[in-house]
Amino acid sequence: GPGRTVRLRAWVRAADRPTLACARVADGRTESTRCLTVGDRWERIEVSHTIHPEGRYLRGAIGVGQPGDPSARGAILVDRISLRPVDAPGEEWLRNGDIERGRRVLQPAIDALERLVKPPAGWPRGLLALDSYRPSALRRYALYTALLFPGFWGNFGWLQLPLPIPWYIFLALLCGLALAGLRRFWQEVRLGRWRPPLTQAQRRTLGIMGMSALLALLQTLLPMIGRDWQPQGRYLFPALFPIATGLLLGLSAWMPPARRRMGVLIWLLVLIALDVASLAGTIWPAYNTTSNG
Repeated sequence: GPGRTVRLRAWVRAADRPTLACARVADGRTESTRCLTVGDRWERIEVSHTIHPEGRYLRGAIGVGQPGDPSARGAILVDRISLRPVDAPGEEWLRNGDIERGRRVLQPAIDALERLVKPPAGWPRGLLALDSYRPSALRRYALYTALLFPGFWGNFGWLQLPLPIPWYIFLALLCGLALAGLRRFWQEVRLGRWRPPLTQAQRRTLGIMGMSALLALLQTLLPMIGRDWQPQGRYLFPALFPIATGLLLGLSAWMPPARRRMGVLIWLLVLIALDVASLAGTIWPAYNTTSNG
């Protein structure tokens, strides 16, 4: 309550290089902060704070650098956090002070799943780690997945030579149109309205291609779970033929049946023009070292 003094305490160490770690307690009116430069050994950091009579909440935080400092850099490891009133040290005001309750509750189930699956050598063990699915990790996975798109279509010279931004916008719109068209294609095939009708062999072939594209996507994305590793768009190239087929099927789904063959040819010419433009407008100017001198 107001007027009581609380103490935030934790054990911290730097993840790689010496880093400024700060502990902070705030109540909406006042705040208390204490900082400590930590290295590769665990050290205890603590800060005491007296709650203001008009305080609206009580928050504790452990972070890198002074609160609100956008230039703070580095990473720290934190363990055994506690937030307790000084006059009643037996009380614990944090719901999960040791940060490991979720792991302890779910770990038996995770261990049982690992025994059942029996992961082979090279299995990305981060898939079954709770830390791999924290919000910060999920945001990183989403960013890396989004970066697959420009890398797949064209980012040359050790990923240092991208296409102009308008090209990526055009390709994103084109792929969005194709994805919506694939849904339309599937509905028409399922209802028997696709012309010309697909043979059984064609249906099986499309199923195999769809599975191969899915497996290529999984083998590209799953290894980044649980570690800071960014996949590259070229890892999807083994499924290039299924991806190209899906792109053309999705685009042709928007055309009348009588004009689909011509439409596919037009889209092929558009993609060939993209290749030529990439070569002439991006790759050649960057790597042409000839001179008239």
